[in-house]
Amino acid sequence: MTAGMWTGESRTVARVGVVTRTRPAASRIDLVAWLPPRLGIAACFAAMLCMGYLHLVPSDVDALSQPVSSYVRVGGGWLFTIGVSAMAVACFAVAAARLALRGAGLLRAVFAIGGVAFLAAAVFPTDSGEGVLSLSAEIHRWAAGVGMGAIPAGGLLLALGLGGAKVSNVARRVVPLVTVSAVLLMITATGTFLPDFVHSGDWRGVPQRALLFTEITLVLVIAFVSLARARRAEVTRS
Repeated sequence: MTAGMWTGESRTVARVGVVTRTRPAASRIDLVAWLPPRLGIAACFAAMLCMGYLHLVPSDVDALSQPVSSYVRVGGGWLFTIGVSAMAVACFAVAAARLALRGAGLLRAVFAIGGVAFLAAAVFPTDSGEGVLSLSAEIHRWAAGVGMGAIPAGGLLLALGLGGAKVSNVARRVVPLVTVSAVLLMITATGTFLPDFVHSGDWRGVPQRALLFTEITLVLVIAFVSLARARRAEVTRS
């Protein structure tokens, strides 16, 4: 009987030892999967706050005819630089997120290009737009165009890359934003490069601002999609 008691106690100790050894592994956080979606979400909110504040505070910028980048020349223009930089961070974060889907490499490349483009748009400010554009303004114009084009392209790749029933779930969130962004991008490009066409240069600021906030929302939705998929993968591993 005494031997049995000792045997039972030794088995109990062994079991406790096994449980203790497995707890640290279960609580370990995969930062590579955990950080990018959350960083993208935070960057989108930062961009939206900066850009929204610029439009709420009275300034000399004509929101009807002047582009958003004109805010860089007025008081508080540093908020525009921070907002564009936050959009670059959001694109880089989405590019770094783990998304197991068809064409994931192409999607990451598109958002990485968008991140570089927005970073260039933040570093090279525009000018007054009167007369010949400076080199900085030309770089800003084309960089902003590439960045604005990369976001809907990346959203479309995400919707097409997910398979099965998940396509419809993502499509309901992403595809309408992609469609609206593409239409607004074409209208904005027309007002920028063909300002005399239906006098689009006189009201190009309206579609551009709608495009800006639509694309920030699109990146935000994509970041939330990547976060949800990362959480499902974590639950599956556990």
